[in-house]
Amino acid sequence: MIPATKPLSMLDQREAIETQVLKEIEEMGYQSPLDSADNGLLALRDPNGKWRRYITAWKYVRLSDLDETQVRKKVVDEQYCKTDLAPKIDRDGQKIPALITPSHIPDRDSIITGHHRFWVGDYLGIDIIALVLTDPISLDGTPVAALADLVSKIQANKSADRKEYTIECALIAIAEAFQVDGTFGGLNPGGQMPPRESNDGFDWDDLMDYLYGETGYFLYKGTRTKIYNQYIRGRSAHKIVDMSIFSEQTAFLARLGWDTGLSSTGKRLDVLKHFDSARNAMILLTDSNGRHMAEKMLSYLQKCILDPDFVSTLQNNNIKYIDVACRIYNPPTDKASLDSQRDNMKKETKEWKTIIAAIPGFPLELRTLAFPKQLRSGTDVDLQVNVRKL
Repeated sequence: MIPATKPLSMLDQREAIETQVLKEIEEMGYQSPLDSADNGLLALRDPNGKWRRYITAWKYVRLSDLDETQVRKKVVDEQYCKTDLAPKIDRDGQKIPALITPSHIPDRDSIITGHHRFWVGDYLGIDIIALVLTDPISLDGTPVAALADLVSKIQANKSADRKEYTIECALIAIAEAFQVDGTFGGLNPGGQMPPRESNDGFDWDDLMDYLYGETGYFLYKGTRTKIYNQYIRGRSAHKIVDMSIFSEQTAFLARLGWDTGLSSTGKRLDVLKHFDSARNAMILLTDSNGRHMAEKMLSYLQKCILDPDFVSTLQNNNIKYIDVACRIYNPPTDKASLDSQRDNMKKETKEWKTIIAAIPGFPLELRTLAFPKQLRSGTDVDLQVNVRKL
């Protein structure tokens, strides 16, 4: 008589599935995230052995299929992707799978690690392989810490050749940690701001170690003090909406109800060709960097003064206004500083309003200045300013 096979426990089933998935991706030439902390090990396993995630599958995905759960100031550093990561992946292929987990939205996933890899996938027009993980699961029978998910995402970014965390990234992550569990798993009773130093209780160094200890970031005492001082001064930091991305600019213009200025091939029209006939306006899409707005305003001046055919086109189509859509270049992460930079652009726009109004017969009037939402915060929204009232 053949003895009955003992059913696998839930733990054994998870480990068997994970082993099979890892075997498959390694045969395909990819590296296992369990090989080192640099490959994403810390996103899967608690360094203290209290919980871990399990790998359940692999699949090829694109950024549009995923939800962002970034722990940085800026979700994607486009310049880093273009100049560093994209050439590496284009030359050598993707080596390390990204890590994702099922989203609360049906048929979608959330990113654990790999925001930059997914962006590069779209940039190069290739699929990115990702491993699907469970949520953190307890290994010792105790409840999983509320901060386990956040900490695993922070500590997954360990390798020195990856995009580094900044102080503003830390301010954002610390604020999120206090929202999720200000007690830090009971280490900080009461959930209040801990002191910078303490001989007999949870202090700021303990907090930084809890969030970043395994990453190797923010170990220097002076840097930790700087982060502490900025945090206690109430500096509210938020993640950035990256308005340098073409699709974000298009979405902003669409939200305003302005012509998006796309050609038949999907390219952005030149400033001298970006007409919005429904609004009787020309659309000036710009940013606050350097003299970008001045350069585009000067192109209007030159064209209107030297090219009578251009002026005839304006008059025949009842184009009378210039509407400006301006993003803040390299925006700060706090609302007050962002608004201060917007105020500077209002002043520059007012100056240009005065200049063109002083030109006899100039056919265009500066009418509206619009700013996009650039902070992932409910306090920041798209803004429209009546230039006539500046």
